[in-house]
Amino acid sequence: MKLYSALLDNLNIKNRKQYESFIENTINSVKENKINELDSSNLLNVHHEIYSSNQSLIKALIDIIEINSRE
Repeated sequence: MKLYSALLDNLNIKNRKQYESFIENTINSVKENKINELDSSNLLNVHHEIYSSNQSLIKALIDIIEINSRE
């Protein structure tokens, strides 16, 4: 279980870093006038949903591992 715990923690960290990096890149793109604020808002909203979906998948993996470890 410890091995899986470390892997899942790593997935959470990577997911969070990718999310934060995307936000930073999007803000920089707005500052550099590469995209407008409305487009950036849409991108950030969509990316937040992707981040949330990834979090849900990771939580589902945790549940599956816990269930299988009981058997």
